[in-house]
Parts: sequence; structure tokens; C-alpha cells
Amino acid sequence: MKRPKLHFEFNTKSSFRGYPGNWLLSWECEDVGWKDKYGTPRFETSPYFTIYLFGFFQVWIELDISDDFSESEYWEQLLWMLFYIGRESSRTLTDDDWEEAKKTWPWTSVGPDGVKKSTWADEYHL
Repeated sequence: MKRPKLHFEFNTKSSFRGYPGNWLLSWECEDVGWKDKYGTPRFETSPYFTIYLFGFFQVWIELDISDDFSESEYWEQLLWMLFYIGRESSRTLTDDDWEEAKKTWPWTSVGPDGVKKSTWADEYHL
């Protein structure tokens, strides 16, 4: 099972990500950025939290996926399981939800043998 790791950046004003709202102390928090395209989720940005100090320093904390796997695949599979398989959003995810998401995953690739295979990656199982 692969999970995101925390990635930290310390920046000064010349290399800020985003824009500080207050010169003394401000912060910003964003969930995973995504859009719906043709009835499937498309990953855009990782979740992050940032703190601005005195309008000059920034601490950027982001959920980062290992280099071994595609960041977009990880988040798109999670979004598929959360929003696209017809489950009630108020209940906890179960192994049945995981199996349903895996069965209904729409993306495939063609291998060297010419056979279509699902691109679902079990390594992301939460």
C-alpha cells in the first residue's frame, strides 16, 4: 500500500507559491484539485497547506506521492472511489467499495500482446 508523504518547502518572497493575504501571518489550505471530464475525475493539484510569515517567508506543506507511482493515478483512483461508484458519502469506505471501484474503473491500456488491461493499481489500496 502506497500513501502520500509530507513534502516541505521553505521559500522567501521571490519564490512564493501563492499570494500572502496578510503581511504578519496568514495561511492557506487546499484540498486535492480536480475536475470532472467526460464522467471521470482528472487530477490537477495535490492537497497543500501553506503559512506566510511577515510577508517574506513561506512554509509549504504538500502531500507528495512516491516517484515509483503516478501522482495523477493515485488521486484519480481515490476520487473515483469516493465520488463515482454511487456510494453514500457519509459512510466509511470498505473493501467492498474498493472492489466496486476496481470493477467500474473505465481506463485501460493495451499491452505488448495486444490485450486490453485495466490501469487500476492495487498498490494504492487504502
